[in-house]
Amino acid sequence: MNPIKRFPAITVSIIATNVIVYFFSTDFSSAEHFLGIKESVVKDYAFALGITSPLNFMSSIFLHGDLFHLLGN
Repeated sequence: MNPIKRFPAITVSIIATNVIVYFFSTDFSSAEHFLGIKESVVKDYAFALGITSPLNFMSSIFLHGDLFHLLGN
């Protein structure tokens, strides 16, 4: 086992970015989709076949469908 010699700043930064993006893209107003991603965010920023925008590719990395998806990752 390799001991950690320094603080994993990049890993913690990626985790923090994922959590921040999740809370900005979550629909808190709908009881039906409680803690689920907003439909407008999916339409604008999710990666889909036929959409090859670099913005969609990079933003989709940080999108999570719901709280369980975020915690599972």
